[in-house]
Amino acid sequence: MLKVLQHISGLVMFSMAVGFIIRVYLLFQREFWLDEAFTFLVADLPVKQLLLAVLSDNNPPFYYLFMHALTRISRSAEILRLPSLLFNIGSAYFLYKIIVKLVDKKTAFYTVTFFSLSPLSIYLATTARL
Repeated sequence: MLKVLQHISGLVMFSMAVGFIIRVYLLFQREFWLDEAFTFLVADLPVKQLLLAVLSDNNPPFYYLFMHALTRISRSAEILRLPSLLFNIGSAYFLYKIIVKLVDKKTAFYTVTFFSLSPLSIYLATTARL
């Protein structure tokens, strides 16, 4: 039984790695689109103007403040998309931990595999929007 559980853990890591590779590849392939440009324009404003601008937006102000800090590091699309990628991969890890605790490792493996290879999850991980 222990050998089966170790095998499942290895498969989980493999599916997460495949999902990560797909996401990183697509991060550099897509063009900057309108919503991402809007995020960039708002995040690039001075902080006082930024806070006034986000009053009419549905994303939380902290998101734009975080993106504002990122625009000071780099103005590339990939850097602006990086938080979505990191939080998405982190979500796969925490999803695995939660499902193991609530159900079992086998179910957690299938859940993380579906999440890691889900087209919607991959798409959301490669955009600079919440």
